[in-house]
Amino acid sequence: MNTTQGNGSPLKKELILVMGGALALAIFYFLPANRIWMNGQPGHYWTEFKQQRNRLAPETRKSERYGTAYTRSREITDFFDRKGIKQQVLVLVPGERYFKARHFIYETPEPSVFYYYTGLKTVRPADAGAADANWYVHLQNGRLAIDSVVDKKALADSIQSFKKTDASL
Repeated sequence: MNTTQGNGSPLKKELILVMGGALALAIFYFLPANRIWMNGQPGHYWTEFKQQRNRLAPETRKSERYGTAYTRSREITDFFDRKGIKQQVLVLVPGERYFKARHFIYETPEPSVFYYYTGLKTVRPADAGAADANWYVHLQNGRLAIDSVVDKKALADSIQSFKKTDASL
């Protein structure tokens, strides 16, 4: 009397599952996007891991990962940290094209990303709240300069100037 029920022996079922899994993996790795990933990425992750494992400080890792967008944003935030007024300011930061036109490298993050990086509230010239800014960033002698807003008319002129430089905002 045969005690096995179903379509066959457990060994046959295991063999079918193994073959099906191998076929699924083969199909996965033969897709063009996955093949490109396999040719470059896994080894790249291991190389980065070996380089980064001895540099675990969060600030170091963030500056390496996000580049000048992070480091320049930190420079701006450090100014307000030193003054102890970081929580009370809204900073007008011009767009990336403003800096590029002046040969200054700064990939300006959008306000939400800037806040994620630093905890500092910023606004772009084309944003609705730009006129509420009480500080603004600009370039002076090829370096970042941060000034307080003394005159709302001068701020409006600066906003218009920033908008002309970077119409994409």
